[in-house]
Amino acid sequence: MDIFIMNLIQQLTLQLIQDNIMATFAEIDEETYQVLNVLRVPDNQEHRGQDYLAIDCKLGGKWIQTSINTRAGVHYSYDSWDPSGKPDFKKNYAVIGGYYDPIADAFYAAKPIHCPSFILNPETFVWEPPIPHPTELPEGADPDTTRYIWNEEQLQWDLIIIPLKLNMFSSKDNNEGLDDLIRRYEQQQKTTLTVSGSVYEIYSQENN
Repeated sequence: MDIFIMNLIQQLTLQLIQDNIMATFAEIDEETYQVLNVLRVPDNQEHRGQDYLAIDCKLGGKWIQTSINTRAGVHYSYDSWDPSGKPDFKKNYAVIGGYYDPIADAFYAAKPIHCPSFILNPETFVWEPPIPHPTELPEGADPDTTRYIWNEEQLQWDLIIIPLKLNMFSSKDNNEGLDDLIRRYEQQQKTTLTVSGSVYEIYSQENN
């Protein structure tokens, strides 16, 4: 499945769970420790989620609780997404296709297929490039349109310019203005696709 679609599904799932504030459990393959499924349980069944899913719901399997409030080894407040100061819960929220480390008691995503050089951070259990993300942009660079993206082929961070997104106020109130908007939008889409396709996505830690 395309990584963009997987990330979108995950974000939608997170939002649905957040809205309902229900406990979630991940089904684990007992041989490979891969995450097979992630399901919600009623609040009054949280204390017995394993038995509720395996026995009451007749699903069988091994189920381990996971939390949407934990990402990259940090526990966040569900209502603000600010760090809560509480201990993290198994490093990350479990995602289907990801894995569980029984020794570290941690969930982590599958290694990005387009980035074989990435290394699993033992503290956050997040996949990271072998070279840290640059902390500063070059002098004079516009922070609104300039980004570093990982170049897997060259094993380096490349500085790129991303065009500003167009909006409904970008066009003139006539057909000529509309044609111009469509042309610019199509060009923007081509640029975005070229950028995304070459590096697997802009490094996710930039948005954390």
